[in-house]
Amino acid sequence: ITKNVANPVISHDGSFAILRISGDDGNPDLYISRFENQQWTIPTPLQQNINTAKDEYYPEITKDNHLYYSSSGDVYEADYKESIWQNPRSVQELNTSFSESNIAISRSGNFLVFLSNRTGNYGSYDLYMSKKTDGKWGQAINLGPKINTNAMEYQPRFSLDDKYLYFTRSVFTEGKRQGKEYVMRVNLEKVLKELK
Repeated sequence: ITKNVANPVISHDGSFAILRISGDDGNPDLYISRFENQQWTIPTPLQQNINTAKDEYYPEITKDNHLYYSSSGDVYEADYKESIWQNPRSVQELNTSFSESNIAISRSGNFLVFLSNRTGNYGSYDLYMSKKTDGKWGQAINLGPKINTNAMEYQPRFSLDDKYLYFTRSVFTEGKRQGKEYVMRVNLEKVLKELK
């Protein structure tokens, strides 16, 4: 059993999982565990071009095994070629001077939802969506007041059929987090219609 594990995501084919593990210094890095002989292997760190002196957390894997993750409040992407992740690059279409993290990508690969505290939020942190067109992510759009509230909405996840978006809502009272968390589900088609 490995301590300080969080944010696990499993590849689409179920052959490996990426997770965040914090070392004794409290610095979180990304690790990989493979499913072999009907069990998960002991997690090992991803290569050094991914894990740096900065924090790496909230990984996400596409159907082509491309890796998205957060580092110091920005979103990064690393292509997967010849069974290795290439040098990561900042996703400039999504990053701002504010914080962007909690990345979730639809199974189709066409939509990305993330968490941000950028200007114009309904609460402390809101969920935003971006659509990929011609290989590039479009302008991020706030998912609106029916999803985002004066609480905090985070940890988005798409259902396997891309019909629903799940997320967590943290309850706030007088600006203070109360330790109450609710898992929410919304119809993705309705969300997209309302954003048009």
